[in-house]
Amino acid sequence: MLRMSITIRHNQTFFPENKITYRTNHNFTSHFRPFYLCTTTMSLQYAFCLAFLSRTLLANCKTLPLFIVDDEVSTVRDLENRILDLIESSIRYYLRSDVDDDDVDLNLMLGVSIMKGQFMSCTDNPRMNYNTDFYKKYKLNTMIENLYSRFYKNNLLDSTKEILDHELWISPQTLIHKSNITLPSKIWYDKDILAKSDGYFRNISDKCISQVIFSCNVTYECFQLEFQNHFFRYALTHQVLYIHLLKKMNCKNMKYPNNVLKEIIHHKCTTVFEEAQNIAKDFEISDRYKDLFIEQIAVCGVQNMVDFFRPEWFSIIVSSIVRNDCIEYKNNKLSCDSHLTGVSLAALGVYWKFLCYKVNTYGVY
Repeated sequence: MLRMSITIRHNQTFFPENKITYRTNHNFTSHFRPFYLCTTTMSLQYAFCLAFLSRTLLANCKTLPLFIVDDEVSTVRDLENRILDLIESSIRYYLRSDVDDDDVDLNLMLGVSIMKGQFMSCTDNPRMNYNTDFYKKYKLNTMIENLYSRFYKNNLLDSTKEILDHELWISPQTLIHKSNITLPSKIWYDKDILAKSDGYFRNISDKCISQVIFSCNVTYECFQLEFQNHFFRYALTHQVLYIHLLKKMNCKNMKYPNNVLKEIIHHKCTTVFEEAQNIAKDFEISDRYKDLFIEQIAVCGVQNMVDFFRPEWFSIIVSSIVRNDCIEYKNNKLSCDSHLTGVSLAALGVYWKFLCYKVNTYGVY
């Protein structure tokens, strides 16, 4: 994700009235029009209030389907609670008094903001919210706000508020699937192609994203590079981020309308998926490129590409958090990577959203 130094709009209210459309053999929609609260109410608290109401209204619903994760049979409730526990333990680490304020950086907070946007993506689907303990969600919301407060103390520049606005990271309304393309496996090992990609990532990508966020400025240089094909790894995920932000910001000097941007994102995320598969099937590569792999899940999961929702990939995310030592009972600060934690939190938010949408590896159930 972004490796740059750039505060967030706090106390912001978001009351979604989305219609979620599921593309399956049996088309159906879920629509929920919320009642309106005081405009000072925190948006995530609002979502958690829906969870409480849903628990009451849906108490007699049928048992939800089962998933196999780490050779264990898990219900949707099990997985949702596990996700929230992992998020809570990671955030608790950064709230500790012995953790430096500088460690609560943009990499971490961007992941938290994406995670929050993913939570807000499914407030129109109350059936899932029934499964989770209301108090657990309420406590987590309080911890998230405390983490933002800690970040604000050292990051007061207005220039950071836009990219950490969780509304930028609320997913589109339609679930999508990857296209039927195959990425030549030799590309993953082509040093010239990867060197070109990495050079772009280091030198240009963050600057282009900053231009869009701060001024909605789309320069010729950035436009040419961000829409270019044959980029991979972090360069490719940053291209998706750039185009996603162009679409969300509604920049006026854009060459392409939003529907074209959606198709470009779809194509690039299909390539990202093929690349992620290459990483996941090779243990040595997956360990070396774990940060990239989880960023791929987060970035294209935000686009609602359900192919990234896989139990075996969820296990890699869980492993990254546990081995990263950013959990409450660990003491080795040097092993806690804020970027890896950030992308892991974002990916957990994506998986929570997909569970909320009632998606499994075959689509919507």
